[in-house]
Amino acid sequence: QAEALVGTTASEENAAAEKREFLNRVAAVPWGVLGTQLTASRQERANAPKPDLETVLVDPAGLSYIQEVGPALAGGASGAIYEFLGIQDDDGFPADVVRSLRQELQAKL
Repeated sequence: QAEALVGTTASEENAAAEKREFLNRVAAVPWGVLGTQLTASRQERANAPKPDLETVLVDPAGLSYIQEVGPALAGGASGAIYEFLGIQDDDGFPADVVRSLRQELQAKL
């Protein structure tokens, strides 16, 4: 049991408890969102199943890739995600995605 901090409100204590509960559910793993790990010899190794239709992928792309560059020129984790999704050759993202994402940390389903 965590003791209440002096000078904190019940609302602050609840927020802190929610954060702890969330972090207790997070597990750090040695692979990326597609279940793979790049070995020291630059070989890709499958360590977990590929994402299924119930899995949400978080794209680390910068806003300029969404707004201007498009999937075709992306590399790294974003490039791997786009290849998995089959959009690696697309010149741009769908117009509704581009319109919806106007700043970093926004999402579009």
